[in-house]
Amino acid sequence: KNRLFRPFDTTKSGKGMGIGVYQTREFIRNLGGDVLVKSEAGIGTTFTIRIPLDTEENITTAAKVE
Repeated sequence: KNRLFRPFDTTKSGKGMGIGVYQTREFIRNLGGDVLVKSEAGIGTTFTIRIPLDTEENITTAAKVE
């Protein structure tokens, strides 16, 4: 888990560049969200992606600013 979000860090020699999960988290964070990970050995891993939902009020305000 500590290595998961490190760019270019992979446990699969010769397969991939180890940047996919890092890029995903950075993209989601740029949207104001986050990626959460819960992992249990022998059970599995759960990724939760949280992205804030704009309310109608925020969308209207943004349109007025433009």
